[in-house]
Amino acid sequence: GDLDGDGSFSSYDVYAASIVFTGINLGEVSYAGLCPVVQQRLDQTLNGKFGLADISYLLAIVARKLRFVTNVNVNASDVLAGENGELTVRVSLADETGAAVTSQTGVRAEISYLAAESAANYSVGSSAGTSPDGYWLPPPAGGGAPPAPPRPRRHGVG
Repeated sequence: GDLDGDGSFSSYDVYAASIVFTGINLGEVSYAGLCPVVQQRLDQTLNGKFGLADISYLLAIVARKLRFVTNVNVNASDVLAGENGELTVRVSLADETGAAVTSQTGVRAEISYLAAESAANYSVGSSAGTSPDGYWLPPPAGGGAPPAPPRPRRHGVG
């Protein structure tokens, strides 16, 4: 969130992120040389890199169109090829002030499962299809609720 050191998240932080991005592209700033806290605040897409998508994400947060992801907990211990174990994902979200978000938001997920031979089963709702990259799209959830947990389909069971 706060990149300019004023203690709050605002459009000035998006501007600061764009300055860092420009510095990285000009070779004047090294992302790896930034402290871990700044790296975390810049990498909003959680892909371990900082780029234009992160700046766009920060801008959408300022506009109150997206939320900060503050914690992700994944339990895939029961997901085995040919079995019906559920994948459980819990996500914590925060608004631009850092307050926890429990309403007026939706959660969308894309799930990659290499052993999948077909669509997933869901304990609630039905599949929203697959993304252009072939990832499972669980039924969307609103009001702060997580998407339904998927299970690989057993052979012949659906």
